[in-house]
Amino acid sequence: MDESLFKAINQGLADPTIDWVMATITSPESWLAPGVMLATALCLYGRKKGIVALAAAVFAVGAGDMLAHNVIKPMVGRHRPCAELPDVHQPSQVGCTDSFSFPSNHAVNSFSFAAVIGIIYPRMLIALAPIALLVALSRVAVGVHYPADVVAGAVLGVIIGVSTAALARRLAMTHWQEEALEDG
Repeated sequence: MDESLFKAINQGLADPTIDWVMATITSPESWLAPGVMLATALCLYGRKKGIVALAAAVFAVGAGDMLAHNVIKPMVGRHRPCAELPDVHQPSQVGCTDSFSFPSNHAVNSFSFAAVIGIIYPRMLIALAPIALLVALSRVAVGVHYPADVVAGAVLGVIIGVSTAALARRLAMTHWQEEALEDG
């Protein structure tokens, strides 16, 4: 079923324009400028709360990335579809690496970030959740992950993000109560 769904998404989205969009979305470099702008806005607008949110998000992304890459991937040992299946559609901008596929680190990272920031700033979840979903979808569209890889990555990312946000809230509660009065 996972392979069939992979083929439907990967082949169904094969189009030069969609290839460019998905390759851009899946590239970490594409998120550098928006990430810096968001970090700046959080620190300027939210002051202490924004700094805590940003630190929690960085921690969650780092922890999730290390867990997925160093522990789960070697344990599961699933090969990427682009290395295993014939006729995988892969845009020229995206290569097939020899690292394992399960779970998708891109999905772990984007969902853990969205969960942390979305819990601390609930209105931002409206923008961050679709972005995380697009990042996950892009990994299947460019042929480097099966759907189960990105679903597992998303679930792991949400668990890590929610846990990290809860811990950050607990550690910084007194500062946030003061800011809540200032922020209106």
